[in-house]
Amino acid sequence: MKEEKEELLFHYNEVNNLCIHPSKMITFYENFMIGKFLYYLICIVPIPLLIYIIDHGLDWKIYNFLAFRKIEEPEKASHVRIVSEGEGEKISVLEKRQLFVNNKLSNKKYLFIEESSKNYFYDESRKVFIDVDALHIGMEVREFVSNSEFGLSFEQNEHLLSTYGTNTTKIYYESLFAFLVNKFTSPMGAYEIFNVLINYLEDNWVNVFICLYFSLDSVMGEISDLYAYRNKLEDFQKTGKEVIVIRKSDEDAYSKIIVKASSLVPGDLVEITASQIIPADMILIRGSCVTNENALTGQTQNSVKIPVDITSSEHLHEVKSDHILYAGSTCVFTKMQLGQSVFAVVLYTGFNTTKGKLLRSVAFPQKVKIKFWDDAITFIEILAAI
Repeated sequence: MKEEKEELLFHYNEVNNLCIHPSKMITFYENFMIGKFLYYLICIVPIPLLIYIIDHGLDWKIYNFLAFRKIEEPEKASHVRIVSEGEGEKISVLEKRQLFVNNKLSNKKYLFIEESSKNYFYDESRKVFIDVDALHIGMEVREFVSNSEFGLSFEQNEHLLSTYGTNTTKIYYESLFAFLVNKFTSPMGAYEIFNVLINYLEDNWVNVFICLYFSLDSVMGEISDLYAYRNKLEDFQKTGKEVIVIRKSDEDAYSKIIVKASSLVPGDLVEITASQIIPADMILIRGSCVTNENALTGQTQNSVKIPVDITSSEHLHEVKSDHILYAGSTCVFTKMQLGQSVFAVVLYTGFNTTKGKLLRSVAFPQKVKIKFWDDAITFIEILAAI
């Protein structure tokens, strides 16, 4: 067991700062059903509703205080509270999975969380959550390529899918109903409703219609902008649906098969063809090609990609962009020796790709704390108390 731990830690020692979750404090919790019952019972009283309208954060803190109970043993926890720089605090659901490292399955199960569509596992020795990419990003090129030079088996692919997750950048949006609820339960929304109500009680119909007109016009404009924004994101998310990979059968025979792009994992050997939309970040190991990266960089000039030296001792995170095919780019044409194909090994998938990171930065932006807003909320709370 000791040897397995040392082998697991080896790869991300090289990229420590890149792969450790930027958390300040980690606390483990288990579900507390009595507390949850009390919370929903209290919600019948109008006061918590007023608190929710004024400050969503306070409502969230009350729920977490009642619904969860702190425990010391991580292996018994069902949830974890993480305080991160710039992100505030979050409660995440824990899962237990085995890790597939160096072509073998770990004996123990590790705690996993999914945050902003990325997977992290818990390292007990350092007491931090580590990005799953840390399992291979610190490897040398020659070691990584040698493990994947002839393709993965079906079993290896299945285990790696469990560790890294599927190769998708699907963003789940809140429903229109949830958007409207958040809109009208915000301090400004509550003020607009209160303003309409006061004018209605005073039979001031002119002000009622003026307030309703501007409020509804504002809401409709926001909904229109929201759906236009989502359509742009969905266009950017488009990628190839199927790819050709090399798979090893149970009889140790290697063959080309067509698989869904969502099933790709780091280490998969993929054949690159002309006009193909690259489905993941890959390192080119055989042949060369020209790609169009306009969707990612905005540059109209095509990029020439050449194969990496498969005997190189440099680490994967140090490989130059000349050898990397980026997810979302388009292969314009390929160049190869007679009778051979152009091949690349998958390096990053899903939201860990360059394209995925761009999507994450847009879909899950860092929260900026504005002191003026905090002071405004405090002022509203004082007025409500008076």
